[in-house]
Amino acid sequence: MKQSIKILLGVWFALCLHSCQTKVVTVRYEKRVVERYQVLTQSNVRHGYYKLYHDNGNIALEHTYNRGALNGAERIFHEDGSLSGDLMLENGKYKGPFVYYHLEGTVQQKGYYKENVMEGELCSYYVDGTPEECVTMKNNVEQGQFREYASNGVLVRKGHYISILGDKEGLEDGLIYEYDSETRQLKTKKRCKEGFCCTIWERGKGYLKPSTSICDEIMNGTADKSNMLGSE
Repeated sequence: MKQSIKILLGVWFALCLHSCQTKVVTVRYEKRVVERYQVLTQSNVRHGYYKLYHDNGNIALEHTYNRGALNGAERIFHEDGSLSGDLMLENGKYKGPFVYYHLEGTVQQKGYYKENVMEGELCSYYVDGTPEECVTMKNNVEQGQFREYASNGVLVRKGHYISILGDKEGLEDGLIYEYDSETRQLKTKKRCKEGFCCTIWERGKGYLKPSTSICDEIMNGTADKSNMLGSE
C-alpha cells in the first residue's frame, strides 16, 4: 500500500513539474525592453513574475501571476527607481491596505481595498507628511464624512459626501463647515444638497437669508431656516 502511494506521488510530482515549467517572454519596442514576464511553457498562461519598465530602463511595475491570476504584492515605482505604490492582490483582486508614495519617499495616500473596491477611510498627505484630505469610501466612491487640511495641518473644511452611482460622485451634501487656517475659527457654514450649496452663516454677519431660488429650495424644510435672522 505504501509503495503504491509513493508511486502515485511520484507520478503526480512529475506531471506537476512538467506542467509548471515556465519560460520568459520579453517585449521590446525600438530595441528597448518594455515588459518581461513568465508564462507556462505548455499553455502560455502567465505564471510567475511580471515586470513593466520605464523608458530609462528602471522597473515601473512588478507583480506576480499564479496560473493567470494576479496574486501577492504589487509594487509601482517612480522613474528614478523609488517606490511609488505598494498594494496586495488575491485571485486578481486588490485586497487589504495600500500605500502610495511621493517622489520624496513620504506617504502620499493610503487606504484599504475589500474585494477590489475601496472601503473605509482614504487619506492623502502633503510631502512633509501633514494630512491633506481624508474621505470615507464606500463601494469605490466617496460616501460619508470628509475632512480637508491646510498645509500647516489645520482643519479647513469638513462635511459629508454622497455619490449617485452611474451619475455623479463626491457630491457635497448636508452641512459643510469652513475654518480659517490661521485663527482656526469657523468662517462659513453651508448647507448642500447633492452638490448644490448655499452659504447660510458667515462670521461677522451671522445667519443669512436665502438669496436665490436654489438656496430657498435647499433650505426649505430645514431647521436652519428658522435661524436666519441676519445677526450673529
